[in-house]
Amino acid sequence: MTYSIKLAGVRAGIQTITIGKETEWKGKKVYPLTSFETSTGLVERFYRFRADRLTYIDTNHLGPIFHRRSIEDRKYHATVKVYYDYRDQIVTHNKNGKITKTALIEGCQDELSWIYFLCHHPLKIGFTYNFPLLSKSSIRQATFKVTKETIKCRLLGKIRTLVITSESTRRKIWLSDDNRRIPVRIEAKVRVGRLVATLRNIEPLTQRNQ
Repeated sequence: MTYSIKLAGVRAGIQTITIGKETEWKGKKVYPLTSFETSTGLVERFYRFRADRLTYIDTNHLGPIFHRRSIEDRKYHATVKVYYDYRDQIVTHNKNGKITKTALIEGCQDELSWIYFLCHHPLKIGFTYNFPLLSKSSIRQATFKVTKETIKCRLLGKIRTLVITSESTRRKIWLSDDNRRIPVRIEAKVRVGRLVATLRNIEPLTQRNQ
């Protein structure tokens, strides 16, 4: 899925999210989720940004077992690796060689797996839900409410959606109200304004592998 990104109303970049086929990682069956974000156009001239993320989701409990992200934010560079140990209930966070550990809370999601989680979690209109979310190196409770809205999508046309609003994470996501649960729009409040990612293309995985 490819998204066009606007920041404060200005076209700022693109994001590609891929949900891969079942594979193995360290002897465990996983679904690989990847996301690549890059600044483009006029924004690229004065604010260069790159973010390459990968999460492996355990096929049994649909929770993350490994996450890696590489960030380039102007002159700032960082590589982060996160390991989830469900046996000892520990999350190990390695940022540029600096290691921190925190207690793992059951049902924890990360900044990439939470989208997959919402696409497969039973949702009811008007209900409020909670789940633990790993943000940076700490786990906090994320709260979100479900409403519905019909919106216009450039790719899919007029479409009914489930709207997931989370004030605690300052995010909002529109999922197609059908069995596919496609994320058609994602919003996030950031330091410099509102970031909006709008779905522009869907490419089947089988087609990408040809």
